[in-house]
Amino acid sequence: MSAIERRVAPDRYMLDGVETIDKIRRELREMAGRDLGDCMFIGFCIGNVRKYGDRVATGGPNETRDREKRAFYEQLAQHVMGNGTDPRSDRPGFVDPFDADPSVGAMW
Repeated sequence: MSAIERRVAPDRYMLDGVETIDKIRRELREMAGRDLGDCMFIGFCIGNVRKYGDRVATGGPNETRDREKRAFYEQLAQHVMGNGTDPRSDRPGFVDPFDADPSVGAMW
């Protein structure tokens, strides 16, 4: 997979033009409110950091991809905490729906 392909969300992570990860964050905000929902989403990201970190530690044929996914979720958690940019921000045409309108459910 080329660097350009990695920057574009695969179709399997999109439905109706919205990435699944954004739907997860929105649903957590709707369930628990904006701040607690974002805390829960950070937990989701940290869980993925652990999962991919463990996969990297065991090696295997997907080690490079798992390392990239771990870094993606680390950066996404930091972004939600207000430290840095969304790891998808270098994708052509990407707009963070939560930066555009941070209210709960504003994306739809």
